[in-house]
Amino acid sequence: MNTIRSMKHRFAIYLLLAASVFSEAQQQPASQSGQAASSPAATQGSQPAPQPQAPPAWHPPQAKSQDEFAAYQNVIQQQDQEAFAKALAEFAGKYPQSELRAPLYQMLTQLSYRANKPDQVLANGRKTVELEPDNPVALALMASALAESTHETDIDHDERLREAIKHAQQVITTLDQSLPRYVPPNSAPEKIQDVKRQLLLLAWDAEGKAEMELKQDAKAQQSLEKALQYGPEEGLTRFRLALVLDRQGRYPEALGVVELAIQNSRNDPALNQQAQQEKSRLQQLTGTASPGAPEPKPPQR
Repeated sequence: MNTIRSMKHRFAIYLLLAASVFSEAQQQPASQSGQAASSPAATQGSQPAPQPQAPPAWHPPQAKSQDEFAAYQNVIQQQDQEAFAKALAEFAGKYPQSELRAPLYQMLTQLSYRANKPDQVLANGRKTVELEPDNPVALALMASALAESTHETDIDHDERLREAIKHAQQVITTLDQSLPRYVPPNSAPEKIQDVKRQLLLLAWDAEGKAEMELKQDAKAQQSLEKALQYGPEEGLTRFRLALVLDRQGRYPEALGVVELAIQNSRNDPALNQQAQQEKSRLQQLTGTASPGAPEPKPPQR
């Protein structure tokens, strides 16, 4: 299961939803008269009352000219990941200071994720966070790509997984502060909450997968359990939780978890088969297997 392919399927709906919310911020070029309104001056001689700290202001990235806006529109019309990347490179070369570079790199990160290209997810995600260090979509997708595409034979195995955990933790700890800077204030509350839920699901799941690969089973268990709070229907996450419990010798708990993973993976034959194999193994280990059942095999990722 060490592949980004599984994640692409699980979070396709999230990617479309996140794109729809975040792209609402980039629909019009800036007006010539300016957007910001100055705050009224305090009455002369009066002392302003202390004000509570305001949430981060929503600032929609905007084009500075009609030509820049037209070039931006040309980029986002590209549906193919490679065509989008080419158009974005031309845009960035022509408008190197454009505010629209960050949302465009974020969109390219999403397209790369959907195209199952983890190296491109990382390259474009890093370009996004160079411009917007707290961009939760880019951070979550980079965490997932690193966790899902790292192999035991990689020279930088541990470094990649630690980076995945770092990005995931940044999403988890800063989302309440960062999200208002990216979501239009008039967005439907339920839409915002769903995006937040999906981002936290993706981040906790990536962290749990990375910790699992680092053999930090107790931490992985906690992270995967947190992920399931945001996505209880996720069969792959539940299957991984069963494997982590198995590796800790908690066989009865693992058996209960893997049975739920089987129920949640009926539309994924490969995952369902692995979950069935793990169930057979756990039944052997707990003494609940049918007579004559084959010897259990070690759990697989």
